[in-house]
Amino acid sequence: MYTCLAIDDEFSSLEIINDYIALRPELKLLKSYNNASTALAEIESLKKQVDIIFLDIEMPTISGIELAKLIRHKTKNLFLPLLIRATLLILTNWKQMLFY
Repeated sequence: MYTCLAIDDEFSSLEIINDYIALRPELKLLKSYNNASTALAEIESLKKQVDIIFLDIEMPTISGIELAKLIRHKTKNLFLPLLIRATLLILTNWKQMLFY
């Protein structure tokens, strides 16, 4: 099982990501964040390993690209997969992803 986090400033996007993760038995959502700064602070203190982060690119306080760099720097995890602009991918390929 892969553990996941979702970070997006739009609640509707988080809802879509959460619904998608709930449909995938191999994925387990640890937490969703609608604030990049809060997510970064909590990711640093997480006791559990995170395998995948679903991350939005355009957020008001910091871009998803910058947040990804900070997460990698602070966690020292160069191999952490970050699915950037995940909501768009999920919406675009919803049916294909459901039956994959």
